[in-house]
Amino acid sequence: RGQVALLAASLAGLPYAYGGSDIDGFDCSGLVAYVYDCFGIRLPRSAREQSRLGRALRLGQAQPGDILAFRLKKSWHTAIFLGQGSFVHAPSSGGWVHVETLNDYWLPRLKAVLAVLPAATPRRGGG
Repeated sequence: RGQVALLAASLAGLPYAYGGSDIDGFDCSGLVAYVYDCFGIRLPRSAREQSRLGRALRLGQAQPGDILAFRLKKSWHTAIFLGQGSFVHAPSSGGWVHVETLNDYWLPRLKAVLAVLPAATPRRGGG
């Protein structure tokens, strides 16, 4: 999970490209699919299809690497949760992949938190 979040965050600054799914440019679902594909997990290419994946969680249960699905007017938008209220995404406005927080704009539009990866297990002390 941590590696998924780290890779996603490291792509901040790359350009937005409609239909893009590689480091030359990403759209939202292309970014999510690319990051997961780097770890051998194939996801659907569209944000709408990605919004139906995995196991649905409450926001308070979200862990780094989970997928956030937003409803924006008539389209879907997906992102990767980084933890502590932040996520990485490729919005068309702004033109770049960037990290953002779940603020007054994004929270009302959040329609699903999806776990595709297994839940992280707490580390045990000692050893």
